[in-house]
Amino acid sequence: METVLKTFISFITTNLDDLCIMAVLFAANGKNRHLQIHLGHFLGMAFLVSLSLFISLGAKFVLGEHIRLLGIVPVIMGIKYYIDASRRKESGSEEPAASSAGLVIGTALITAANGADNVAVYTSLFSPFAGKDIALSLLLFAVLTVLLGILSEKLLDAGPVKVFINRYSRYFVPILLAAIGVMTLLGI
Repeated sequence: METVLKTFISFITTNLDDLCIMAVLFAANGKNRHLQIHLGHFLGMAFLVSLSLFISLGAKFVLGEHIRLLGIVPVIMGIKYYIDASRRKESGSEEPAASSAGLVIGTALITAANGADNVAVYTSLFSPFAGKDIALSLLLFAVLTVLLGILSEKLLDAGPVKVFINRYSRYFVPILLAAIGVMTLLGI
């Protein structure tokens, strides 16, 4: 029970920001693209959890503080998103769909870049755990990641949230991505 409680608290405290990021990604892409976003988020979380477990087992020298350098990814994505959205608005054209692989990889990179706090918390979470506790924690992380994705997708069913995101995503998405990147780079 202690393992479940510690894992749950660690997940919730480090992933509230992902709830908003995922909702924005869902709003910025059509309903038929949501599976790619879920998959990318799951892969990003799998990377963060795996890295945390690896570090907690004594391999801190592999990435350590360098994980913050992943922060450049959302900054570049935010700048590109803003430029593309501005060009589309000027020309009056529709937003082109990203490839499925591009959306999965982009979502995974955003999740990973936004996860420096996750790695710090999960590394200390895993440190005292042994076999069964690690396995239980990994299972809980998988289930909670899926539930977080579903919850963030359901946020769009709330009319005002969807209207706000659709109306202001041209500004909101690049600012959010750049903020995530800058905070990651600065270790905040």
